[in-house]
Amino acid sequence: MKPGTGATRPAAARVASRTFALVLVSATVIAAATRSAPSRGWLGVTLREDRAHAISAARIDTVLPESPAAAAGFESGDLVRRAGDRTIHAARELTETVRRTLPGTTLVLRVERAGVPCDVTVTIGARPPDLYRLLELDRDAWQEPARVLALLGVDAGAAVADVGAGGGYFTARLAAAVGTTGRVIAVDIDADALEQLTTRFADARNVVVQRGLPTDPRLDPNTLDAVLMVDTFHELRAADMTLAAIRRALRADGRLVIVDHPAAEYVAGTHAIPEARVVAAAEAAGFHRRERVDLPRQFVVVFE
Repeated sequence: MKPGTGATRPAAARVASRTFALVLVSATVIAAATRSAPSRGWLGVTLREDRAHAISAARIDTVLPESPAAAAGFESGDLVRRAGDRTIHAARELTETVRRTLPGTTLVLRVERAGVPCDVTVTIGARPPDLYRLLELDRDAWQEPARVLALLGVDAGAAVADVGAGGGYFTARLAAAVGTTGRVIAVDIDADALEQLTTRFADARNVVVQRGLPTDPRLDPNTLDAVLMVDTFHELRAADMTLAAIRRALRADGRLVIVDHPAAEYVAGTHAIPEARVVAAAEAAGFHRRERVDLPRQFVVVFE
């Protein structure tokens, strides 16, 4: 070997060289993955289902300030029937279409406003990293979080799971309720939600962000004092399996609180569900209904 090759250098130098090379390769891989990750489109509205019309659609509930929707002139109450070449039958379909649209792309939405159809062109934006905060601007008034937490009955030191945690609206409030001696498991199956949760609770020592499965929130048996499900039950693919897993995770005196939007009938893919369907499924899983209350937009059922 020639002098100065790797074979003749001191071991420490060779290790340092290999370590630097490994870091360089890792950084390159991470940078490439970051560059290749597609940006998610953002419209800047909250939606609700609208099935009062012959053709189902998505109705805009709130237009967020300084959003692409606000710049395009969308209004609360607008009924969205088409997005590009896709007919919109439910809120979920509009959300999926926007999410798949690259930021900077123009999208034409067929809107019905006060019974008059019109086309509105919007330039889709990039999803903000703190989207959860924007979505919570006016939520307290109709969500009544203090009332929901009172029904859950958790105190300092309790262990509770927020199943279908979304952006972490209730996770944050649960973490404050159980304190530093308690524990909150924020469970979701959606990659976007998990990203929001991980960012939001990166420094929260009493919050664990956990990826669930479509039929199993992956909670340890007999470890929880309470489980909260807000606007999640209508999304369940197999309610019986999910409820059975939750029941196993709850302690003998544990409590399950389900909050959801009411519907006269169940329609898969919509963000609402009949209360009777929720109760029947929970009772079939061995839960007993303790009480129920109405919120401005939702119903709440408490099970033990």
